[in-house]
Amino acid sequence: AAFTAARAGGAEILIADEPTKGLDVARRDEVSQLLQREVAEGGMLLTITHDIALARQLGGDVVVMHKGRVIEQGGAQQVLQHPQRSYTRELLAADPSAWPARQATTLQSHPVISAQGIKLVRGGKPLGVPAQFTLHAGEIVGLHGASGSGKSSFGDVLLGLLEPQQGSVTRHRAADALKYQKIYQDPSALFPPLRTLEQSINDVLRRHHVAVQRRDSLMEQLALSPSLLTRRPDALSGGELQRFSLLRVMLLQPVFLFADEPTSRLDPLVQQQTLQLITALAREQQCGVLLVSHDRDLLEKSAHRVIAMDAA
Repeated sequence: AAFTAARAGGAEILIADEPTKGLDVARRDEVSQLLQREVAEGGMLLTITHDIALARQLGGDVVVMHKGRVIEQGGAQQVLQHPQRSYTRELLAADPSAWPARQATTLQSHPVISAQGIKLVRGGKPLGVPAQFTLHAGEIVGLHGASGSGKSSFGDVLLGLLEPQQGSVTRHRAADALKYQKIYQDPSALFPPLRTLEQSINDVLRRHHVAVQRRDSLMEQLALSPSLLTRRPDALSGGELQRFSLLRVMLLQPVFLFADEPTSRLDPLVQQQTLQLITALAREQQCGVLLVSHDRDLLEKSAHRVIAMDAA
């Protein structure tokens, strides 16, 4: 619908700003085909994207920017296959398809949370959620499936935010409810719009007796500049705000984290850094992580195991 509306005015140039953000592979390919058709029919296309797979599909000329400056440009095949600048090489190497395979490990930890006999229905149709599920301390389980398959709904059931039609959830660790946390796809709703990020984050520090040094250390690991603390949420990019949502969760040292598309707004480099931090959280704090993503490569390289969900 957005594509049709953009073309309705008959403009000669179409600007597509992150057109595949948050989409599964099938829908990304549909968008790619629409954009390629625009060019084939004589239109001019400018696409702004973090999606390297989309850039490869579209072809044409590629311009790589870093900190507001153009650092490399040329034909897509030349830039993406034979990059000349170190930043471009790092960007391509940070794409999940280029990550090394995860080494197989055997976890011998206790369960954190489990579900039995879960049944979810939407619009009169059952969702393909796992009927039985157990997550262990320190384990990362990937959840993969098309849009609408029920991934977010299943995570909300585990957190007690959504009641299933059938089944039950068991929390195996006697921990405060705040130790069961979620990172949302859209972080903007997490922070009050009229307060600075520093005010919102410091509320967490005071209420839960967390040292400011821990905040600063995590911000450095998340590549968050201290100057961002003085801004309100609407003055940050989607990627910066998502990293602040991760910061807020990590300050609480959760035992269970439902990470619902936590890197969908991030560029490949920051995405890789963020996943490394989530992996460290699972390993060092024995936090069980349910990680949702449309990116199968990302899940297979990050998770101990991956559960595929059907749309129905």
